[in-house]
Amino acid sequence: MASARPPLSEPYRTLLAAKLRQSIVYPARELPASAVRFNTCFAYTTDGDRWEASLLVQYPPSGLPPFALSIYTLHGLALIGLRVGEAITIEVSDGSLQVLELKQIIRQPTGESF
Repeated sequence: MASARPPLSEPYRTLLAAKLRQSIVYPARELPASAVRFNTCFAYTTDGDRWEASLLVQYPPSGLPPFALSIYTLHGLALIGLRVGEAITIEVSDGSLQVLELKQIIRQPTGESF
């Protein structure tokens, strides 16, 4: 039985609409190796603070291990498609802004590491 999708916050819906407007669709074999996609292990910072290593997954966030970052979270959605060195500013639920910066691709789903 499939897990229920979590409700989407207003900041999530706004970011999703922006991501869809700006997206470029690539065949899987042509995806940039330096970009976050599903099952990419990567490190990023929030507002320049500590690095966090995460694995982007396509599952709802409940019950995931701490290192797994769901695409259904604001950070997961914000980071998909970013390349190393790129940053994105997002508005969170309380209206404040956060800057997420992709620092490193640790491993891609193809097994490539950088």
